[in-house]
Amino acid sequence: MLRHVLSLALLSAVVGFATPASATEGLQGSAISPFISNVRQLTFEGRRAGEGYFGPDGRKLIFQSERSPGDPFFQIYVMDLDTGDTHRVSPGVGRATCSWIHPDGKHVMFSSSHLDPHVDAAQKAEYERRNEGRRGKRWDYDKSYDIFVADLDGSHLRNLTDTIGYDAEGSFSPDGSLIAFNSNRQAYDGSLPPADQKRLEEQPEYFCEIYLMNSDGSNVRRLTDRPGDDGGPFFSPDGRRICWRAFSEDGVHAEIWTMNIDGSDKKQITHLGAMSWAPFYHPSNKYLIFATSLHGFDNFELYMVDVNGTKDPVRVTDVEDADVLPVFSPDGRRLAWTSNRTANHQGQLFIGDWNHDAAMERLGLAGSADDRAADATAMLSTSAEINADDLRQHVARLRDCFPPGRQTGRQCLRFVTDYVASVFNSLPIEPAGEDASLFQTCELPLIETRGGPEKAKWVGCNVLARLRSDNPVDDSVVVVGAHVGSLKEGGGAEDHVSGVSGLLEIAQYLALSAQAGDFTPARDVIFAVFVGEELSPGFVAGGMGVGGPPAAARPRFAAYIDLGSVGRLDGPVRLTGVATSPVWRREIERRNVPIGLPIAMEDFVDPNTAAVHFYASGVPVLSLSCGQAADTGERSPELHYDEAARVARLAALITRAVAVQKAPPEFTPIRKPERPRGGPYLGTVPDMTAVGIQGVRLAQVTAGAPAEKAGLKAGDVVVQLGQLPVANLQDYSKALDELRPGQQVPIVVERAGQRFESQITVGARE
Repeated sequence: MLRHVLSLALLSAVVGFATPASATEGLQGSAISPFISNVRQLTFEGRRAGEGYFGPDGRKLIFQSERSPGDPFFQIYVMDLDTGDTHRVSPGVGRATCSWIHPDGKHVMFSSSHLDPHVDAAQKAEYERRNEGRRGKRWDYDKSYDIFVADLDGSHLRNLTDTIGYDAEGSFSPDGSLIAFNSNRQAYDGSLPPADQKRLEEQPEYFCEIYLMNSDGSNVRRLTDRPGDDGGPFFSPDGRRICWRAFSEDGVHAEIWTMNIDGSDKKQITHLGAMSWAPFYHPSNKYLIFATSLHGFDNFELYMVDVNGTKDPVRVTDVEDADVLPVFSPDGRRLAWTSNRTANHQGQLFIGDWNHDAAMERLGLAGSADDRAADATAMLSTSAEINADDLRQHVARLRDCFPPGRQTGRQCLRFVTDYVASVFNSLPIEPAGEDASLFQTCELPLIETRGGPEKAKWVGCNVLARLRSDNPVDDSVVVVGAHVGSLKEGGGAEDHVSGVSGLLEIAQYLALSAQAGDFTPARDVIFAVFVGEELSPGFVAGGMGVGGPPAAARPRFAAYIDLGSVGRLDGPVRLTGVATSPVWRREIERRNVPIGLPIAMEDFVDPNTAAVHFYASGVPVLSLSCGQAADTGERSPELHYDEAARVARLAALITRAVAVQKAPPEFTPIRKPERPRGGPYLGTVPDMTAVGIQGVRLAQVTAGAPAEKAGLKAGDVVVQLGQLPVANLQDYSKALDELRPGQQVPIVVERAGQRFESQITVGARE
């Protein structure tokens, strides 16, 4: 709980101070310890976020985040882990913290200072402090904090405590009948000796104690009575005990304690001599997890210990960043926590899979096989709606037609599009166009599937289908696209069938969801399979293609979402084009919540996809890809179908979110970073319209510039600069950033099918 931060150094570590963010946000990884795997950053939006707690069925998470416009403080949000939908439940003014979802799943609890008559002044003072660059308090034990309950949507807000003092850090008992919380209310009742008044003003946390009350706010009773801060209480899974953090009287150290819910049998669990806090029970009731400063105040780590404290605590994380506030999901198979291992070093929520068996083994608590089986029955996971087995079937049908390596195989293109049309024909969707010869420049024979009962059809060399909205809010459409490869030889069709297969799964998922009434689009959705990315410009320019319906009848494009090769998850999933609309980061964060993919968000538009043509027409674009196979001339390795299904589901949820919004996403052009004067200069102008090639084609070489002196000409394709290979504009930009004026480096280009290398002396930009 960020409220536990009693050191400025810890505040800096957990919450962080702003530093320039890189293009890829969040530290993702398959495992960060023997106990946590499939780690990913869960929240991205806003300045910071943390302190997340699972709902009773593990499908929702309530957390605090500083993302509410006009309020510099935390507010409380509920995130649906199935869809990523997130909504605020706190009032939106004042401070809010310490939230919990009631065991009935229908109500929430949190602490808020919104009733403070001086709340506006507090917000103004906070903004002034930040503008002046002054650091804030370690944690504000605001005496205006009270505990509130509300419905799950934030309505019917009701005050449970109405006493001067810090009432916060509340949690429900497993049966929902009790609330344990932290308060220093007794310090404000007039009984405090005069000598302690100054300490109350400077160190209000010193007087915090653990209290218990009924869930309706009645029958308040005090459970602790000792000098120093006692707080952060959580119930054991059986509801019989409470764990909490107990600070030393000088506030330097804290240890983990437990007690019965009536305050008896108080037991110290840890003896580390450090700041150990934020304990939380595992659902097995065998051990607790907590955070400790044992390795330094700028490197809080997670540890676990058996519930009786009879064994030495075991280290869980080992990363040079602050990991705090750990909580288990109700099934015990996931762990969520707060960390500043982010691009800008601000605290955000992370989540990963928890290895309960490994934890039990390491703690020396592993029981018999029957015990482990009994634990496992209560820890089951759910399957994805977009099916990996179906993806495998699609890929097998499409891929086997193509020759090995990255050869397109012209004979397969007709088979692919016929197969796609057959899948579309089986779904409750319609053909997207009426003219079967929209692309006049296509080199392949035009094929029609217009007769009889067939609904999907060729549109030139592309197959298009439309999921219609029953009540569209405007004439815009969302387009989801994938391409087989390139019409050129070596276009990589075999590598792209995973994207086409993913698109088929997305079409099925959205079409059947709409038919069942689970998805009500506010605008039409177009599913487009391009034979090659070369065919997308006509589609974009003509609305539905050259020679299509009259301009007045052509739809506007609300957004374009592109699937590339999505079955080779050797690293994070690349999402490019993120800067083309302010909605993308928010939607990526929310929709990845139930998916759990490691992701890398990049601002630029990938020029090797159809997205570049949509972007050139002022359309927000987003591309998802996982890299491509090497051109070995042999059949590429088997795809990772589970990962491909997860990428397809992420794209489906993002498409669904855009399709249901009443207003289409706002388009924003990408601002190119200005290079500083005196930076590296070659005198080349890339051809921004060149797609489907490996490398960067040069549209112009400036006379007398370093590139011309090195023998480069317009039309050359740069494939290496310095020591870095160049496959696209992003690679070229990165290679340029590595150069320094006056440096001589190799440059490799392709010209008329031949490759040659030259030395180029880097100039200086004036």
